Amino acid sequence: MPTSALERLFPPEAREAIRRAVEVEERRTSAEIVPFVANRSDDYRNVFWKSATVGALAAAFTAYALHAVFEPWGGQPLLWIAAPAVLGAAIGYLLAGIPRLTRALAGSELLDHRVDQRAIAAFLAQEIFATEKRSGLLLYVSLLEHRAVVLADSGIHARVEKAVWQKITDQLAQAVGQGRVAEGLEVAIHSCGDLLVKAGLALSADGRDIDRNELSDSIRLESR
Repeated sequence: MPTSALERLFPPEAREAIRRAVEVEERRTSAEIVPFVANRSDDYRNVFWKSATVGALAAAFTAYALHAVFEPWGGQPLLWIAAPAVLGAAIGYLLAGIPRLTRALAGSELLDHRVDQRAIAAFLAQEIFATEKRSGLLLYVSLLEHRAVVLADSGIHARVEKAVWQKITDQLAQAVGQGRVAEGLEVAIHSCGDLLVKAGLALSADGRDIDRNELSDSIRLESR
């Protein structure tokens, strides 16, 4: 998905709504919230070759069966063995590019692993660890995989266990699957703010707490 397609999912008004949501939650908590949306977390090349292999074998066996029964190509093995295998491999390779099939062929375990790895890489690349209070919070969304990850720096992790974020990530992943990515991300940001307040990370209402804005409130979009 090219960047322009990602931008169509997040038109200016949607990006501004997300930015405002981040701003609101950072004003009432000590967190530095970074929303990050990637088109995909991996290219899954192994999935494409797996699909091509299955396609080649399926086409070759089908051609052999047809040849054995009908002998449509006479005695020319190049036609009834090699050509169908090449065609089947090409079809299998192309079909693997369909997102639903990519997810099915990759399997949940590989998808989870790749998304987790990419979320960690994004956390480091965006320097979310470099805040004064170690209060960075990454909301990472991977569109192809229909998955979301919340990564909190040590200042938040010490107060909120990782498992507590699961409900938020599940709801965000569901929104991605339903095509409501921008709306789901905005809701997730406010939900994170509510959790942080409950965990005792709220800023004082009288303004005595001073918490400067260390990271941009804008959404990050990544196309791969």
